[in-house]
Amino acid sequence: MSNREKYYYPKIYCLICPIENKVRYVGLTKRYLSERLWSHCNKKKQGNKRKSEWIKLLKSSDLVPEIKLLETPISEIAVEREKFWIKHFGRENLLNMNDGDNKPPPMAGWNKKIFSQEIIDKMGTMPDYKLAKIADTNKTTIARNRKTLGIKSYAEQTGNNGHFKKRR
Repeated sequence: MSNREKYYYPKIYCLICPIENKVRYVGLTKRYLSERLWSHCNKKKQGNKRKSEWIKLLKSSDLVPEIKLLETPISEIAVEREKFWIKHFGRENLLNMNDGDNKPPPMAGWNKKIFSQEIIDKMGTMPDYKLAKIADTNKTTIARNRKTLGIKSYAEQTGNNGHFKKRR
């Protein structure tokens, strides 16, 4: 299995409190666990306020949660396995907002973001990384949505393709 394939493989993980040594959150991701932990700890806008407050409290004491891989299920059963683990640890003991059933099927766009028409109109008119800053997201999300909408990248439209001429 290549590194690229490992990256897209679903992973069920938990966040463990370094103070109590208890599981506080169960999640499902297709990213590397180190990236997912970084996202939990550094993302500005999070929908789960209780989890955000807990992480903020830990960070105020120079601590971060520990992330632990629980399982790497096949895509078709990943959501069901996440539900299993949430039930296993007890939903009442976790900071999860739901029982794991509010997600679309795995690998089907968990990270899709709905953009305003203004952002959509700018897609392809500037590099994805610049538009990502304006839209408060990352360039991968911009690129994914741009491709879904059938919009060519800025580089494709300008013929630049990332090559810049040296200034003299």
